[in-house]
Amino acid sequence: MSAPENYPGELAMLRGLVRTLRVVVREGASAEKQRAEVRQLLHEHATDEAAAYEEKSSRPAADATPGFFEPGHTYARQHHASTIRFLVQHVDWSPCETYRIAFGWRIEDGDITWSPTDSDDFGGWVDVTEDGDR
Repeated sequence: MSAPENYPGELAMLRGLVRTLRVVVREGASAEKQRAEVRQLLHEHATDEAAAYEEKSSRPAADATPGFFEPGHTYARQHHASTIRFLVQHVDWSPCETYRIAFGWRIEDGDITWSPTDSDDFGGWVDVTEDGDR
């Protein structure tokens, strides 16, 4: 079982570092030159990793991001002469962390379905939540 990445792209960054280190540590090069190159690569990796952690920590949580669906809220919009209601239960990031997805119950013409809705589908929805409405 593998551990989750601490930030997006961590595994790819580490694999790239290992591939590069394999090339640097080669026969024929002086030990001192190899050590200097390894130190430089490790320093660059540490700088890149610190920037990745900073970017991750500065991004707001999906549930706290304004301008997108909010858990516990009900949204409505018109679609081909019928009203669709979307009762949001949970908001999260996609596995690649490039867009947000809202999960909830979609009600249209009496049909109730569990539905994900991504950030491309946010247009046209109106928050119709009232106190106690879910």
